[in-house]
Amino acid sequence: MSYQIEKTSQLADLSKGTTINVGKIHGGTRTNVVPQRCLSVVDVRVVDMDEQNRVDVALSQLEPQLEGAEVLVKGSWNRPPMPRTELMIATFTRAKQIGDQIGLTLTEGGTGGGSDANFVAPLGKPVLDGLGVVGSGAHSPREYLELKSLVEKAALLAALITDW
Repeated sequence: MSYQIEKTSQLADLSKGTTINVGKIHGGTRTNVVPQRCLSVVDVRVVDMDEQNRVDVALSQLEPQLEGAEVLVKGSWNRPPMPRTELMIATFTRAKQIGDQIGLTLTEGGTGGGSDANFVAPLGKPVLDGLGVVGSGAHSPREYLELKSLVEKAALLAALITDW
């Protein structure tokens, strides 16, 4: 499994926004017994379909390294990619203008993440994502939010709703 984890991790390509995290590994029954099987759970994030297809193909081509071993890749993509399109750029530009009017500076970014907006964006509808509070350490024991951002984000949402 260590070989497969290494091969899987090497599929990440930060220059293309592709991240891969083998976040869970499970196998065996006791420390002194060779495990009959081992399982790893992998989180893959991509920003476009070309990368999704590349990773799909590469994962399907993983091969066992030990005689009698088998590699079985199961699962599917949780959400489609949300590429940065002209519509997305125009939508953010309008939101930035509204933010500027109330004294908030919005910055554009992306994570290849798993937002529900990923389901709407491929439909050609304008989508804004990342309108939640400011914080850090997402999904970890260090996760926190900045209280000041609650007021700022509420003001932004109100302005987007009224001024759009």
